[in-house]
Amino acid sequence: MTEQNQSQQPMRAVLYARAAIDPTGTSIIRQEQYCREFAAEHGIEITGAFADVGPAPTPGKLPPGYRRMLERAADTAARVLIVEDHARLSRSSTDIPVLRQGLRDRGLVLRFASEPDCLDDGSLTVHTIQDLIAYLDASGTRGSDCHGRV
Repeated sequence: MTEQNQSQQPMRAVLYARAAIDPTGTSIIRQEQYCREFAAEHGIEITGAFADVGPAPTPGKLPPGYRRMLERAADTAARVLIVEDHARLSRSSTDIPVLRQGLRDRGLVLRFASEPDCLDDGSLTVHTIQDLIAYLDASGTRGSDCHGRV
């Protein structure tokens, strides 16, 4: 496959939603819908959607939906993880950097549907899917989110 053909392929992504409690299931449904709309607007192909209700992932304990998401990303060559916002991963300032590094180690760039111009390193504004592809093909990701958080 030529380099030009590769850039014409749709970007592949997995979605992840999480809520601490969600007795009616509406929070997970709303998060997934928001992430799907974001993906459609940016021409990103979704290869799977995963969710957990309960505690956030921690470096030592990954919930079942999060583990399945990582497996699907590897199986489908997804390069992007879309979540509604950073709190869907964790609210812990010590866990987030470790989880983000784990995603990067697996070749996944984190995108926040609620912050469409924010990439994993917090420094790049993406206007087109081609910008994202160029970013992914560059030297890699690093750092904090759009708000300076690590």
